[in-house]
Amino acid sequence: MKPLKLEFSGINSFSENTVIDFEALTRSGIFGIFGDTGSGKSTILDCINFALYGNVERSKEKTDIINYRSSVAKVNFTFNILHEGKRKVYTVERVLKNDKSGTHKALLYENDGEKDVCIADKATQVEKKIVEILGVDAEDFRKCIALPQGEFAQFVKSTPSERLKLMERLFGLSKYGDSLKNKLSELLGKIENKYQNISGRLSFYEDVTQSVLTSAEKELNGQKKELDKLKITQSALSEKYEKYKILNQKKSELDRTEKAIAVLLQKKDEIEELRRGLSTLAACREAVALSDEIANKKVAVMNIKDDKSRLENEIVAQKLSIENLNGQFTDGKFDQKIDRAIELAAKYSSCEGKSEKLNSVLKELDLKREKYKQAGKELSELNNKHKALSAELEKMSKELENRAPRSLENLLKVEVKGIVLKEEYVKTLDWLSDFKGNIKNYSDDSALYEYISCETENKISEYTQRIIDVRDLDSSRLENIIADLERGDADREAVQNEINACRERLLKVQTDITVKEKELAVFEKEGRNLRERADELIAELENAFGKSVTDYGAVFSANDRELKALKARREELSSALDKAKGKLNELTVSVEKLNTLIMTSEAEIKNSDNKLERLLKEKNFASILSCKEITDKFGNYPDAEKAVKDFDSELLMLIARRAELENTPDIFNFSNENLTNTQRELDATSEKVSELTGSIAVLDNSVTDLKNRLKEKQGLEQEFYIIKNEKKLAAQLKEITSRNQFLEFVADEYLTDISSIASSTLLNLTDGRYFLQYKDNSFAVGDNFNCGNLRGVNTLSGGETFLVSLSLALALSRTICSQAQKSIEFFFLDEGFGTLDLTLVDTVMNALEKLKSSAFTIGVISHVEELKYRINSKITVNKATESHGSTVSTSY
Repeated sequence: MKPLKLEFSGINSFSENTVIDFEALTRSGIFGIFGDTGSGKSTILDCINFALYGNVERSKEKTDIINYRSSVAKVNFTFNILHEGKRKVYTVERVLKNDKSGTHKALLYENDGEKDVCIADKATQVEKKIVEILGVDAEDFRKCIALPQGEFAQFVKSTPSERLKLMERLFGLSKYGDSLKNKLSELLGKIENKYQNISGRLSFYEDVTQSVLTSAEKELNGQKKELDKLKITQSALSEKYEKYKILNQKKSELDRTEKAIAVLLQKKDEIEELRRGLSTLAACREAVALSDEIANKKVAVMNIKDDKSRLENEIVAQKLSIENLNGQFTDGKFDQKIDRAIELAAKYSSCEGKSEKLNSVLKELDLKREKYKQAGKELSELNNKHKALSAELEKMSKELENRAPRSLENLLKVEVKGIVLKEEYVKTLDWLSDFKGNIKNYSDDSALYEYISCETENKISEYTQRIIDVRDLDSSRLENIIADLERGDADREAVQNEINACRERLLKVQTDITVKEKELAVFEKEGRNLRERADELIAELENAFGKSVTDYGAVFSANDRELKALKARREELSSALDKAKGKLNELTVSVEKLNTLIMTSEAEIKNSDNKLERLLKEKNFASILSCKEITDKFGNYPDAEKAVKDFDSELLMLIARRAELENTPDIFNFSNENLTNTQRELDATSEKVSELTGSIAVLDNSVTDLKNRLKEKQGLEQEFYIIKNEKKLAAQLKEITSRNQFLEFVADEYLTDISSIASSTLLNLTDGRYFLQYKDNSFAVGDNFNCGNLRGVNTLSGGETFLVSLSLALALSRTICSQAQKSIEFFFLDEGFGTLDLTLVDTVMNALEKLKSSAFTIGVISHVEELKYRINSKITVNKATESHGSTVSTSY
């Protein structure tokens, strides 16, 4: 697991919201958490524990962590981890309120690459999901990520008994120590109870023996043989009873058959009369049905003719409607009108939007005119302002000229400079006079000589005059002159400042005039362009709509409405005409169908008349009326023909059944007394069978129960033997574990493995010099630079002790994590180093530098100043004050 971001408030000494960017802190592989004792350094670990598992190990009650200034504790922790084969980012949020119930809310989010998706929204669900993702519970997480301060250092110099207790606590080895002893005591108690229980249960089986079972089985077999004999007698009587029962049923059926034959013979005369009428009834029914059919067909033909007449009238009306529609279609001249409207629409469409464009251009033109007028007005005002400022500047310039200053330089030259330099003037004049005398010693007629002589003479005259002009200095007069100069300078400076300000204003106005003239030129050009565009649009619209039209949209809409109305009316008339023609066709077809039906029906009526006439003649019926009389007489008899057939069939069947029954053997020698006596004997035998069957069932259950109890007794005896051995074994185990031998063995195995892992780390930290061994219940360090000789850990220096302790701490953490099948990616070194000298600080930093990697980050929690300055990425925790809680600052 790698932390990315931690945000919390209202926890322990932190009252305000605090954010820690672990992603930036862990980039260097090492970061530190520094601060004074009690500042709140360990609270950062508490917040991570609370975020993940909902509790803080140092607090008895959850609400104890809430800052006294706050009513709620909040934490938001984001981390990534390798889970389900790929790295995933999770964020857990927790809120704990300081109310009566200690309301605790928790949410867990998983980032799917685009957004956070909530995967748990209850505290118990979040904790269960965290354990599933991290692979460790709260206790193992605390041991893997940050051992309590100074705890792992105990491994180095602790006694075997102290180390055993520490191992038992860190790795949960209590199950091999006191817990195992307690469980064995509990197990021995259970085994003892079970032993006593089985002994007591066996006492209930003292009367269950194999001889008792054999005796019961012998009695059961005797009763089963007696039952078999009774069942044979019962079977013979059952057959005899069934035979008499059948004879009794057949005798009763013979009596019923005789009575049924007598009842049928009473109806014989009636059936014979019906039989005679049936010879002509079928022909009569056929003739009457044929006569009714002819009458119905004649009525149907009349109805068809009425329908035909109605349809013919509809045909006439439909033809008149078609002529009317054709007239409207012709008179409307829809095609010509529609073509004209389409032509106008196309013409108008070419100007679509131009009216709106024209209005827009005209509005913009009016706006430009207003802006042009406004700009012209502003330009005129600027010109007036420029004239006024120019006049004011000219006036102030003249005033400044009138106040021309007396030259201080001249004053100094005249009043002061000469006096100060008079001695220099005299020295220079002397030098020039001597120089003139000297050059005369060099008679020369060259031009250079003449030039030097002339220039020397001029300078002599100049310095002679300077000496003459020098006057004695009058101090009062000089002070007045200087005061006048100062006043004059101040006045001139004020005027000059006003002139400069006026020039700036004049320059600003001149710039504004230039800008405004350019703006006017732009407005004028844009106005001309808009006017030209408006004229073009007006010409295009007048060409399309004419000069008299002003509302172009109304004309276009009116033409569009007229076009739609013409098309709709033409479509309406066309549709109505098509429907009318279709209806006329349908009516014509219907009339033709009715003509065909009338012809067919009349032919059928004629054929039916001929058929009826032949039938009456063949059967010698005077008329159809005589047929109706016969059908009226016999037609209401329920299914007369079936009644005659049923009578004949039933009579024959009854006579046949009577003969069959009379041929049954012994039917006339049988009496009800035979059946009664046989039934009495059968009942008595069946009762004996039932009694004996019940006795056998009871005896059989008894035998089965004896067998089961004997089997249970044997099972208990086997179980008693096993529990007796278990009791003996448990007693032996209890004796062994009472001396903690097993716990010591398991702890030694753990310590051997941990020493091997720690030795690899120690070799790396010391460049292959030192290694670690666990032997004879103590740690020893080997020195490869001294032939691998071992020495006790008590002989180690401070730096060496730290390296051994750090190696053991990492080995312990890795061992705990390996049990959860998770690798260590993040480790807090919360050791409390105490006071370190510079050598030990170097040892610590060199060790940490060798341990860090891209996959393994180390966090150091310390108050040692030397470490603080050696670690670049760090969190500095500041103590809480009366006005605010603890605060942090980070640097990378």
